[in-house]
Amino acid sequence: MEPKKFNPMHQGEKGAHFSFSVSFLFNVKFDSLLYQYKKDEVMTLSLFAIDGARISIRLTSMTDDQFFISRQGGLKEGETLAATITHDGEKMSLYINGKEIPLDANLPIQAPQPAPQIMTLHHRKDQFSSQESFSNSVLSQENVNVQHADMLTNMVTSASMLDTRLMINNESAVDLILCPSGNNLPSCFPNVIPKGEKVSFSFKSSTGESSIAARYEAKENTDIWLEIRLTIPQERNNTTLDVEISPYLQKDIDTSQSIYKKGELTSFIANLYIADNLVISNSLLFRRYIVELGNKIGKEKLLSRGLGLDANLSDHQQLTQQEQDYQFVAFSEQAQIFNRRIQKVPAVIVLCQTEDDVREAFALAKEKKLPISIRSGGHDHEGECSGTNTVLLDLMGLDRYEFDPTTKRVKVGPGNRFEVLTTKLARDGVMIPHGTCATVAIPGFIMGGGWGPWTRAHGMCCESLVAAKVILGDGQVETVSLHNKPELLWALKGGGGLSYGIVIEFEIQTFDLPPSLIKFELEWNPYQTESNGTGIELSEQHPTLKILQCWEQVITGQHCELIGTNLKINGKYGDAESPNSMKTKNFNVSNIKHNCVMYGYWAGTKAALDAFIKACFIPQPDAIRIDGVAGLGHDYGKQLMSAWDRESFDQTKALQNGHQSAPLPPDLDQPAPHKITSRLVDPDWLSDNKAPHAGYTELLQSLTSPLIGTKNREKGLYCYVTLGAITGPYYQDSDNQQKSANLFSGSAFPYEDKLYTIQYQTWWNESLANKVKGQDNFVYTRVNRAMDWIEEARKCFIPHTSGAFISFKDASIPTSVYFDKNYTQLVNVKKEYVQDPYNYLRKRKTII
Repeated sequence: MEPKKFNPMHQGEKGAHFSFSVSFLFNVKFDSLLYQYKKDEVMTLSLFAIDGARISIRLTSMTDDQFFISRQGGLKEGETLAATITHDGEKMSLYINGKEIPLDANLPIQAPQPAPQIMTLHHRKDQFSSQESFSNSVLSQENVNVQHADMLTNMVTSASMLDTRLMINNESAVDLILCPSGNNLPSCFPNVIPKGEKVSFSFKSSTGESSIAARYEAKENTDIWLEIRLTIPQERNNTTLDVEISPYLQKDIDTSQSIYKKGELTSFIANLYIADNLVISNSLLFRRYIVELGNKIGKEKLLSRGLGLDANLSDHQQLTQQEQDYQFVAFSEQAQIFNRRIQKVPAVIVLCQTEDDVREAFALAKEKKLPISIRSGGHDHEGECSGTNTVLLDLMGLDRYEFDPTTKRVKVGPGNRFEVLTTKLARDGVMIPHGTCATVAIPGFIMGGGWGPWTRAHGMCCESLVAAKVILGDGQVETVSLHNKPELLWALKGGGGLSYGIVIEFEIQTFDLPPSLIKFELEWNPYQTESNGTGIELSEQHPTLKILQCWEQVITGQHCELIGTNLKINGKYGDAESPNSMKTKNFNVSNIKHNCVMYGYWAGTKAALDAFIKACFIPQPDAIRIDGVAGLGHDYGKQLMSAWDRESFDQTKALQNGHQSAPLPPDLDQPAPHKITSRLVDPDWLSDNKAPHAGYTELLQSLTSPLIGTKNREKGLYCYVTLGAITGPYYQDSDNQQKSANLFSGSAFPYEDKLYTIQYQTWWNESLANKVKGQDNFVYTRVNRAMDWIEEARKCFIPHTSGAFISFKDASIPTSVYFDKNYTQLVNVKKEYVQDPYNYLRKRKTII
């Protein structure tokens, strides 16, 4: 396009007068000619960028040479600006992006010497020629504004166009205010990016390089800032959006929606997402949570590692030094869970004492969008009863116990541990199908199914759950039963903990307690002191296969007095067939020997127990131990609730010294680091007609491994399996089988038809003597191989086994495996009844 001609009003003498307007876009390049129009020999108009980031204008005619410099600086290399220069015959005026820029006139010439080839240009058609506009009249301010707005949004050339669109989503807690540049030149950026809102703008650019930039700051805190620079190079495909932010913010940039045609970028579309730095914002959210919840339920119920003196707290909220010391110790103690291998650091621990405490704590966590954890006994093997940077609701203060002698139902709060709960029940002449560990609390146990010493006689504990009071995901409290949301009650009966709400009360059907119970142990191939007195060794007399098959015959038989049992088989070292092989050299399933211990509850006399042992076990056990006798009127928890299958380093040390330890060693039920995995045995046993020993071979070979060190026990490291009997009078009864298959009367526990569980376990540092050694403990030279043994055991193919038991949680096993045939229905119950759309009630192995 040829520019419109200048029409000189008068010329020929020095000081000639011209009246004109010229408008154009230019790209800033320092110390260079930015724009030039040359009309024959009559006049030349030139625009330069000079020192101080200012603009200089030179107007030369045959009789005059005038030079002008902007009073303000602020030009930025690469930015694109709209300019209008007007001359009314006497006064030169300059407008940039619609704003008049004051000029100083007739100064000494300060213009860089342009390259000769630029000087010969008629005008700069290489960049903004189609936006160039000439007039022989002076434009008004209003016309300049309109023209510049049009030019900046329509940078059109006859060559190529780039449509640029930037959308900014400000999810931070502050309004971001545009900072004026040094020359106060406005830009196409919005003046404010309000908090919680989206702003957008767009413009078009032609060929050639251009760049626009802006800085934003928070009005209330200038340390919170944002800098944006959009660079459009000659090669459009290399267009970039660079964003710098202060540490208080986080950003995310998405340019995936940009449009290309024939490989060329035609629309650069960028979405910029700004939010508060999550570490900082979460810390502030937790701080506000602590203060607000403390005001509601009492700060004495809150423990936090960071709840000390704070300038943002009022005087009455401040903690004394003594309170801070208590907080530090109490928090460190309360943050621990039973599996010392896994240690989580919650942001705050809420020691709930009432139902209202739980509801307030949960509701406020949701209001602040904070993740939660729920803990009662803290025995989750994968540590899912806690969580780092979560609100941990501890329910041990909700320890209600209410027994109804008419219905023989008991209402218990989630804070009841078995040692205390079973003693209370025994005093009322009743019992529930409890577990084998005294310090386990009721919630995770019963919602995971609830295997224990009463399983053969009364089924899993979940079968006895008749009602529950639950806080749902929306904070509402429901008492679920067969008459109110029976599907939700069904899910709570073995469908896993936490998924379906926060249970604050369980109603359980009890059974009459026999007048006398005997807790006993039978041991084969015991450990004994080595002949040289320096260690312990295995007394190998009886093949493990014979012991295991005798035990299987017992649990599948009609021995009603045997109300529950498990069999522990200790692992031992075996030479590998070849390097890196997990197969044992010269393995013989019929002859391999392991230490075996059968634990049982017997509802009968000592004489009847002796007769049972003599008749049912060939070979006879090497040792018979009575661990406790209880029943009506006895201290049930103290007598019968020590752990069945845990190994004791106290016992190991006693053997090394050549004597026996106490029947109930002090470390038998203590928290300790460990790892477990599980599977279950199918109804057709571990053998079949084609391969009678196939399952037994794989099971016992997995217990004879090069990964199990020869002196592990002396170091306090134990590797073994426990086989927990499920089959028995309860699940063999046809009425109970029919009941279990019914959605309303049965349970969500999916493995009621299995014979028994197989639980691989490795434990270490169970005794205080080992724990206080810290890292200076030789057990850590062996722990990794023991953990590898668990990994190999999980992968081992054992014919006629399947599934896994959620109470013996291993995070590596898919969730669907734990719930098998009931998985899909449990997912549906969660979606339909729990009112938890954002899944606050979630851990790694919850149903969703």
